[in-house]
Amino acid sequence: MIKVRINKKIYRLPISSIELTLDQGMQLISSLKLEDQKSLDYKRSVLAILLNCDVDLLTDVPDYKIEVLHEKIPLLYEKQIYYHFDAFKLKGKLFGLIDFNQITVIEYMELCTLFEEESENLDKVLSILYREIVYKKQNLKNILINIATSILFKTRVKPYKCISFKTEEYKEQDNDDLFRHNFNYAFSQGTVVHFLEWKKRLEQEFWQIFDDVKNPNEEEEYDPFEILEEQNKQNRRDEPSIGEKWGLFHIVFEICDGDKIQMDYWKNKPIRELFTHVTYIKHRNAYIEKSK
Repeated sequence: MIKVRINKKIYRLPISSIELTLDQGMQLISSLKLEDQKSLDYKRSVLAILLNCDVDLLTDVPDYKIEVLHEKIPLLYEKQIYYHFDAFKLKGKLFGLIDFNQITVIEYMELCTLFEEESENLDKVLSILYREIVYKKQNLKNILINIATSILFKTRVKPYKCISFKTEEYKEQDNDDLFRHNFNYAFSQGTVVHFLEWKKRLEQEFWQIFDDVKNPNEEEEYDPFEILEEQNKQNRRDEPSIGEKWGLFHIVFEICDGDKIQMDYWKNKPIRELFTHVTYIKHRNAYIEKSK
């Protein structure tokens, strides 16, 4: 943090993602969508977010000072370090990162929807990925580490060590505000990156299900005619295919043949189980077609 004096009042300017709150980070991501990012008005709005003050307060600050301040913020120009915790303590409650392989279809669908507007939904994403711990197993070493952590760590979110833990079942989460105002951006973004890396590996493993995911085991060859044909196909298409438009819902609808009872059954099953089932059906249908 660096101290900035404006109208005889001291404000603190974060210079790294660790010093940035999740709330500020979400506002900052939203501001990046603005087109004119070189204007002084844009730079004033960014500084107002980081200083946590009203943008009108910066109207009297000379333009050259705004330029200097904006250019001196490593947060905006340098690569940042992100991280995540498997478990942490916040305001007397224990939270744990859910087992990604046990994420249900309905949770996965909701996360995919939330990521479409990440800047507005980052707190909701974290509220799904982290849930209260209902059972934990510890040894003496874990207990001693947690005691030391509670003393040494001055942050609101304190890492918590245990051998294993179990989190509560999925429900409508109400931790959005708690996380938004107590997480720092580095921790939040680190958790999101951790999940998205797992999601990418999952979709590569079951690449046959997705139209836009290629076989990761095949070497990609440059074929200009194939690329041109794909471009022409996209140009001819007035709107995305039903699979592209409806995503995972379309997959569930197809394998259940529209049966609501079956769809409700699959929505509460782990996403990996669904993908395995769909991949088998695709392989089976291809084998039957080939045998005709």
